[in-house]
Amino acid sequence: MKPSGVIYVSRLMNCEVKNPEGETIGKLEELVIDAELGRAAYGVIKSSSGFLKSGKIFAVPCGALQLSEDESGLVLDVEKESLKNAPAFNKGRWPDMADRRWGNSVHAFFETTPFWEDRRQEDARERASRREEAGDQPGRSGERQEKPIIA
Repeated sequence: MKPSGVIYVSRLMNCEVKNPEGETIGKLEELVIDAELGRAAYGVIKSSSGFLKSGKIFAVPCGALQLSEDESGLVLDVEKESLKNAPAFNKGRWPDMADRRWGNSVHAFFETTPFWEDRRQEDARERASRREEAGDQPGRSGERQEKPIIA
């Protein structure tokens, strides 16, 4: 089920994050917004008791998090053993989440496309759609044509 409309962050703060089997991973502690792009970038999860070491803090790309069917929490579809090796950090020493090198490593771990690349693809698709609606032919305006990469 894909949600429609908007979701208020206040509803998600401190909600449970579970794996697809329904096992609790932890709680959503923070939602990190990329100020430049105006997009949700990462959900910061603090693990609770269960199959992860309690108190482990890690950032998860928002693209890896799904709203639960009852919309009361989030689901992270990552294998347990893999999640045990997720890049973690201490409460007092957060990584620089604006650093694209750090972001690339986190996105690689969770096998998601970095949100800043998703945006470029969306923008290219929107420009192509507007040109198509206007009846423009590729290359007519002298504008460099970009072909979106569709995953």
